[in-house]
Amino acid sequence: MGNKGTVSGVLSIVSGVFGLLGAFCMLIAVAFMSTSIDMLYEMDPYYYSHELQTLDLQTLTNLMNLYFGTTGAVLAILGILGIVGGAYSIQRKHWGVGLAAAIASIITFFPCGIAATIIIAMGKPEFDRSVTAPPVTMPPSSAQPPPQP
Repeated sequence: MGNKGTVSGVLSIVSGVFGLLGAFCMLIAVAFMSTSIDMLYEMDPYYYSHELQTLDLQTLTNLMNLYFGTTGAVLAILGILGIVGGAYSIQRKHWGVGLAAAIASIITFFPCGIAATIIIAMGKPEFDRSVTAPPVTMPPSSAQPPPQP
C-alpha cells in the first residue's frame, strides 16, 4: 500500500496544529499571570508588600511566566516542525525531516505522534522510490535542430 507517507504526514500536521494551539494557550497564561499580579497589588498593597510576607508574588509570577513562556516556545517550534515535516511526508520528500516531525509530534500530541512515527518508519521504501525515479529523456528525433529555410 502506498499511502503511508500521506497518513503519517497528516498525523504529523494534526499534531503540529495541536502544538501551536498549546503554545497559544501558554501565551494567554503568561499574559493572564502578568496582569493578575498587578490587580492583586492594587487590591491590597499593604498585604502584598508587607515585610513579613514569606512568598514574594512578583518572583513567583516571574518564575511561572518563565516556565510557561519557555514551554510555549518549545511547543511552537515543535508544532512548526510537525507541520513542515508533515508536508514533506505527504510529498514523499526528505524522509529524515518527516521522521523528525513524527518524533516531535510525540511531544505535542502523543496518540497522533506515536502513530505517525510508526507509519513513517514502515513507509521508508515509498520515499526511496520517489527519489530514484528515472529521469525523463527526450526522443532522439526531437533533439535535432529545426531545418534552416
